[in-house]
Amino acid sequence: MRMSIEGLVRALSKWAVAGLAACAAVAGAQTPAADVNNAIERVDATQTPTGVVLTIDMKNPVQGVPASFSVANPARVALDIPSSVNAVGRNVVEINQGDLRSVNIVQAQGRSRVVLNLKRPLTHAVSVDGKRILVALGGATDTTTFRATS
Repeated sequence: MRMSIEGLVRALSKWAVAGLAACAAVAGAQTPAADVNNAIERVDATQTPTGVVLTIDMKNPVQGVPASFSVANPARVALDIPSSVNAVGRNVVEINQGDLRSVNIVQAQGRSRVVLNLKRPLTHAVSVDGKRILVALGGATDTTTFRATS
């Protein structure tokens, strides 16, 4: 047993300090399954005459509008979806619709952060319709066109 621990220590010593810090951060950011009650199942976008509307389909209904903020350089919009995981199957979704290039989904600290990578800074509006989170970019501030019908 002592040999295997020494071998492990030798192997770990080859890693750079930054690599170890990154591994520790990722391990610490993992959310136990008991704390998660929702999942991002699909991300899609639709070009409208006035802008782009991003649709995030969730496994369960969303309670409240997720917090969001924007960054001008590089142009991005970020949403924090509490108590959720990424069930899309990948961390990057290429969109290439209007001013929306792609979407990154990252899990950390009991939430999923959805980052919209834009071609230029845009205004945004976020709304919730049951299991859907709608993000209107640019002049497309009305998301009612994309809400589920009964």
